[in-house]
Amino acid sequence: MSIRYDLADYRTGGIPSDPGVRARTADLARVTATFRAQTASSVPAAFERSAAFRDGGRIMFNGPTAVQAPGTLINYVTPHRELLWHGWFSDASGVYQLSDEQGRALRRGHHAELWNAAVTGPAAPTLTRTGDVLHEARLENCRLDRRCGFKTELAGAAATYTLGVSARRDVAHSSLTTAIDSVWTFASGRTTGTRALDLPSVKYTPEGLDAHNRARAGSDTTITIAGTARRCGRCRWRRPSTTAAPGGPRGRDRRSRR
Repeated sequence: MSIRYDLADYRTGGIPSDPGVRARTADLARVTATFRAQTASSVPAAFERSAAFRDGGRIMFNGPTAVQAPGTLINYVTPHRELLWHGWFSDASGVYQLSDEQGRALRRGHHAELWNAAVTGPAAPTLTRTGDVLHEARLENCRLDRRCGFKTELAGAAATYTLGVSARRDVAHSSLTTAIDSVWTFASGRTTGTRALDLPSVKYTPEGLDAHNRARAGSDTTITIAGTARRCGRCRWRRPSTTAAPGGPRGRDRRSRR
């Protein structure tokens, strides 16, 4: 188990004559961060914490701390209602990354975080339409020589479209989620200016997994399914078929927007 300190001094009304910070652990927020693994063995990873003002100004990066997955990190941070603390988790190669983009203010006392819990993905792509051109804003962790994404021209009249996204991986840090196939059906017409198409995403939360994100062989696994979308209009959700299998959950994802 590792210990990390992230301290910030937040003051208003001028710069103090002594800018030093003296802190006691009893006055800090204590965050127990638990990291799950995606393989049967322990793998090296990294965790980083940063702070931002509530108005969005990022103020501090302390650099990553080496951790193990599965493993636990005790993280002491400065509690303050005007400071939002963000977290970031990565495998040793830096290709696989998870981040807490929202951030949260922490009070003094004990808190808990769970990182790298199954199931990771699928998430909706970031689509925008400008006039008759539909394009994807970016794909996370693209390591190709050229830009990852697509751009296509659509008909001007309103129509219904189907977008399919497939991903495959064969990596050392994970034996889970080797394939994801997702399909979105949505209506779109010509726009004046640039408009985002907020496609819904589905989050799967299996219960009872171990530190390596595995379900117990021969057991029944309950999987909570939640859909999210910022501006979905009239959404219709179809419940995916799910099965529990030794070594981890499997499922098929079907989503549609009308």
